[in-house]
Amino acid sequence: DFLLESGTWPFMRQRPYNVVADPDVTPRDIFISTFDTAPLAADLNFVVEGRGADFQAGLDVLNRLTDGLVYLGLDGRGDDRPSDVFAAAQGVEKRYFRGAHPAGNVGVQTHHIHPISAGEEVWTINVEGVLTIGALFLNGKYDASRIVAMAGSPLAEPHYLKTYLGANVGELVKS
Repeated sequence: DFLLESGTWPFMRQRPYNVVADPDVTPRDIFISTFDTAPLAADLNFVVEGRGADFQAGLDVLNRLTDGLVYLGLDGRGDDRPSDVFAAAQGVEKRYFRGAHPAGNVGVQTHHIHPISAGEEVWTINVEGVLTIGALFLNGKYDASRIVAMAGSPLAEPHYLKTYLGANVGELVKS
């Protein structure tokens, strides 16, 4: 009820179909990918830097929502090791993935870890959703901040930017 009232519930996505999770259903499992292989995607190791307590608190909440497992998909490609925040995570089943895009896609990871059978539902949530839920439970405050990668050929200097959910992207890239 608290997640619904706080506005954090829509971070939980139901698979199949990638729709907002039904709060009246207990998912078989919950899946989180800790890396993104899409071109120009933000480095999630950077996003969780200094937020280990928030991330763990979010995982603890997610564990209360399923009778199954919470899976953490970790980057096993060898370029960079996963953040200590991800490596130290408790109460999760950790799995490593290698390969080019879409190896970081949570749907691909779900398929390789524990595919969804007919009549089953699993949930997914992204790293920033876990952080938001964790911060809410630790601090009693909804943290709408986000770190975004400002990248691509039109930018003279690619960089990260801290912004907030609902920010006008046009204003962020204007100059």
